[in-house]
Amino acid sequence: MSAVPRSSLCFPAVLLFCALLPGPASGLISLGDTEASQSENALQETLRRSGYPERFPYWRHVGQIERSTGFYLGAGCVLTAAHVGAGDFRTSDGSVYAAVRNSVRYFRNRDGSTADLCLFRVEMLEDDPLAKLPAIPLATLPPRRGRELLLIGGGASWKKGTPGKPGFPWGDDYRVRWGMNAIQEIYSVPMPTHEFSSYGFATRFSSSRQCQAAPGDSGGAAFHYNPREKRWELAGVIVAVDSEFGAASFGNQTYLADPVLFRRDLAMEQGGRVSMFALRP
Repeated sequence: MSAVPRSSLCFPAVLLFCALLPGPASGLISLGDTEASQSENALQETLRRSGYPERFPYWRHVGQIERSTGFYLGAGCVLTAAHVGAGDFRTSDGSVYAAVRNSVRYFRNRDGSTADLCLFRVEMLEDDPLAKLPAIPLATLPPRRGRELLLIGGGASWKKGTPGKPGFPWGDDYRVRWGMNAIQEIYSVPMPTHEFSSYGFATRFSSSRQCQAAPGDSGGAAFHYNPREKRWELAGVIVAVDSEFGAASFGNQTYLADPVLFRRDLAMEQGGRVSMFALRP
């Protein structure tokens, strides 16, 4: 495992997620195909062509908190980055759910520092669409280099045709988008993001792994497919990115906090049982 390169967290905790889409490996999405990046149908078709046996069932769980991201964990709870905080949660169908006052919960690491994760409850009725969604299971496999991730966030897109800008400049349209990448680094010390510190891992943006966080993707979710359980599981929460001059460049990383380290607390909030899971290395 690696120590966090502190110089690389040049825009900690405010700028994040899939501005750029899965590349040739996906068989469907090409770099900069912003229409497909916003489409659940395109996502499902990409997964099918990539050989995944199960559809992804949590697209409707991901929404926006102002110009950042959060996602519905289940049992009335929304999980996001702590630097995003609680607020009105807007889902892809246009519904808005107000945060329950004084319901915000933060999570502390073993050393007493606060992780860049927060959970809050939202006001909803029994027949609201959000109330009918299932709870998202937490990962039961530890993070591993090379494991493919599906990232979803409500941030900016790639702004095409910007002369004089190095890399891939970010646009100003904030919508829920998706992309694929893989775990590149697993950190043995916490990643600093503002006043928070989170254990976790990172993906890397490249010509073959064309997915990188952008402004507004803070609090977005990363999922992996567990073949043993035959299901998609929550593996990470987007908390920070590398950036230069308002653009993404090959070699930049997206940093993700590991929510599974707080499995017991999150399971209690979800009202479910704590299941066995692999020990962290």
